[in-house]
Amino acid sequence: MIYDLIIVGAGLTGLCAARTLLKTGHENISFKILEARDRVGGRTQNQHFQLGSHSTVVDIGGQWIGPSQNNVLNLIQELEGLELVEQTWVTKKSGAGEPGLYEVLRRKPLTLEENQEVIEINRRLEQMALLLTVEEPFKCEQANKWDLISIGEYFRQNVKYENARQELELEVVSLTACSADKLSLLYWLIFLRSIPGGYTSLDDGVNGAQHYKLTTGAQNISVLLAQQLARKYGQDCIEYEQPVQTVNYEEDTVIRVITANREYSCRRLLLAFAHTLLLQIQFSPKLPKIYQELSSSMIMGQCIKTIFIYNQAFWRINNVTNEELSSEQALEGPCYNLFEAPLHNDTHHALIGLIVGDLASKWSKRPEEDLIQAITTQYQRLYSCPDAIPIKTCIQYWPNEIYSGGCYAGTFPPKVLTKYHHLLRKPIIDERIWCASTETALQWIGYMEGAIQAGEAIYKQISQTIR
Repeated sequence: MIYDLIIVGAGLTGLCAARTLLKTGHENISFKILEARDRVGGRTQNQHFQLGSHSTVVDIGGQWIGPSQNNVLNLIQELEGLELVEQTWVTKKSGAGEPGLYEVLRRKPLTLEENQEVIEINRRLEQMALLLTVEEPFKCEQANKWDLISIGEYFRQNVKYENARQELELEVVSLTACSADKLSLLYWLIFLRSIPGGYTSLDDGVNGAQHYKLTTGAQNISVLLAQQLARKYGQDCIEYEQPVQTVNYEEDTVIRVITANREYSCRRLLLAFAHTLLLQIQFSPKLPKIYQELSSSMIMGQCIKTIFIYNQAFWRINNVTNEELSSEQALEGPCYNLFEAPLHNDTHHALIGLIVGDLASKWSKRPEEDLIQAITTQYQRLYSCPDAIPIKTCIQYWPNEIYSGGCYAGTFPPKVLTKYHHLLRKPIIDERIWCASTETALQWIGYMEGAIQAGEAIYKQISQTIR
């Protein structure tokens, strides 16, 4: 059979592209989704635990949703069986500032002058971002200049106070899982421009990007989408454990997609994953050199997500001050960001610790028992609770995940966007082969919201070429 469309990847982008086919009345278009893993969801993934008599689920991939992320909120409302809850607050006893949704380790207390400089630099960056568009940033006269340096270099050139500079660098690595010195200033501005509301929407407080989570895990969005497609098109519309090895597009009208044990034929092909992964597939003829360069030049964010489950929420008993969060105890451990993870029972409690950037790359190569010990010690020292021992741990090494290559998203170092940005949303091969993911979204780049938007947008492009 020759399919009208094959979609490679059953993450949110691939599934939403197929869902758009259903919603737009193109029911006569034949399609197949090929997924390399044994599951849907891509960079969202649930982990199920049995804790005594309680069954619970935690997210070991992307999970948070902001109140201005309309595509994902509308999708959740449409799909049955999904429930949003607010991210748990961890209230500080110290009274230093407002309670926050999570605690950022390595953050140093700022003087009034240092804090004012952080605010001023962020305000200036937002103003710069407003001068460009996500889709066509190089219409801005200064875009080429901004792409020559990293956001880290921009901070060194423009920030007076060392603590303020470190705070700004911490914002960057926390939001992208990539160090400020590796990211183009232009990429950072495009990222900011893609966020309606800018820094306010990215804030880690109420109404920020971490405001909501799903009680049954974010992967369930993809699970329910897959079930919706299966009801309409049959269970075999998605085939699992079919990593694509070769794409042969030598013929003018047929593309041959080859996995380890199957061959499929189609007229149009959507690669629903980040451009960073293009080189994992062998193309015949070879992938155009400019796309090879784009793929090898991008940098995937690096993140390890850890969930430590305890019998007692000791962090609520022995809460810490802002000064303690920047202390030697906090700096010594692997985790950058710390969230409380509600388990929806009264007997167990959990902390989510995120390790990002270069530290994630480092720890992804170390034995897991070393990482568990390091995080356990970090929490014990941070909360002055030497007896706190987790009863269960779950660690997701996204840098080692071959079908993602990292997390949160693919990013751009200096001087790359100037050469390759114009390729991101164009067909790779003559309106026959496309690549789309949250990285190609026009809003909320790197988020689930962006993945959904990218899937819907790319299908509209592809459908115009199918006769």
